[in-house]
Amino acid sequence: MSQIWKRYADKRYVGILRALRLRLALSGAALWAEVLSRRFWPFWTLVLFAYAFAAFGGFGLFSVNIGRGILGLMLALGVGLLVWGARGLQLPNRNAVIDRLDGSNDNTPLASLRDHSATGKGDAFTRSLWEAHQTSMATQSVYLVPSPPDLRLSRHDKNGLRFMALVSALAAVFFAPSGNLTAAKNTLLTPSAAMAFATSMEAWATP
Repeated sequence: MSQIWKRYADKRYVGILRALRLRLALSGAALWAEVLSRRFWPFWTLVLFAYAFAAFGGFGLFSVNIGRGILGLMLALGVGLLVWGARGLQLPNRNAVIDRLDGSNDNTPLASLRDHSATGKGDAFTRSLWEAHQTSMATQSVYLVPSPPDLRLSRHDKNGLRFMALVSALAAVFFAPSGNLTAAKNTLLTPSAAMAFATSMEAWATP
């Protein structure tokens, strides 16, 4: 392959990536959605369950100290799930985004455009065939379409906990009494000393 053609092919590849920047951004967003959903679905499941529990007055079934213990356990578990998700997080890089978009075509034209001819560099006929192939791949790359994210988590959540949490949270939004969350917050977050002295005194004086 001549150096002139190589420089032209490299410039064309960069130009194609620039023309596909919106579709590459959508492919990157799909990869991010998949990674975040797979690593952090336990955390969001816990958050939804905790919201439904508080909205339906679950903390009111226990004493203040037990309620605070449950709240502390939820917070500790939530932090643990966040740490677990972050430790296994693999951020998608630029090459992964390009490969994701390229995978929408069985011929993977972008990968073909990064290739170089291994044989026949000095043969004009072989070089012309390779250049024609590269031109065909460049044309196909224009029609690449980003694929939607695969958010199926059945392999990770075999018991469907995320669906139960979502249904519980939706039921709390529509059917739970509106004052339960405020009452739970005031009860659990008010300092003990303030609760001890939050008594009222009534007196009557006879004229």
